[in-house]
Amino acid sequence: SVDSKYTHLAWTQTERQLGGVGEVNFPLVSDLTKAIASSYGMLVAEEGVATRGIFIIDPDGIVQHMAVNNLAFGRNPAEVLRILQAIQYTQQHPDELCPAGWEAGDRAIPADVIGARQYFAERAAEIPE
Repeated sequence: SVDSKYTHLAWTQTERQLGGVGEVNFPLVSDLTKAIASSYGMLVAEEGVATRGIFIIDPDGIVQHMAVNNLAFGRNPAEVLRILQAIQYTQQHPDELCPAGWEAGDRAIPADVIGARQYFAERAAEIPE
């Protein structure tokens, strides 16, 4: 966020039910100079604000997922967690792919043609036309 560390502190000290974020177990980065927001293309320069976005960056520094939202609406933490879990799953299981809507514990798609065909054949009734 391009807000100060003091704003972040206030957010974490305010319960979610009252508009804050409550206690979090990950770092909040204060980008007062707007350098990070600018380098990721998130800065609305004429307004001096950053768009609402999320970046999931792996330990190698590779952006695995990014989403940018309009300033008027926020992000869905449950969806961000689902995507993070899918990224972690596919990194641990490189021969599998996570289908749309995949959730932890769901079956993944084998990354080979025969396995993928079998996966989709077994789920044909679930797939909308």
